[in-house]
Amino acid sequence: PLIEHSLGAEELQRAIDFSCRYNHMQLRAAEIQANRLAQNDLLHDFCAEAKIQFLDLTPALEQNAAAGRAVYFPDDAHWNAAGHEVAAQELAKFLALQQ
Repeated sequence: PLIEHSLGAEELQRAIDFSCRYNHMQLRAAEIQANRLAQNDLLHDFCAEAKIQFLDLTPALEQNAAAGRAVYFPDDAHWNAAGHEVAAQELAKFLALQQ
């Protein structure tokens, strides 16, 4: 969502098409969007079944990013210092609720 917001749908699809040339895959932005949280859902379900507490940081990171705070490095999907701060704050809240 952040990239599409920044680039627009057409430019995003052109970037995906460019990347796919090298791995000989055909992907559509809508497919990526529809499945982007699949790993989160799988891990959530696994943890629930195993009775393991689970904290998904995606909503907090997305909320901060949507508010204009850069929580990722501009050239990849890794957290920058602000992203780590968000993660630490959310983890602290999560752990406080476990006591």
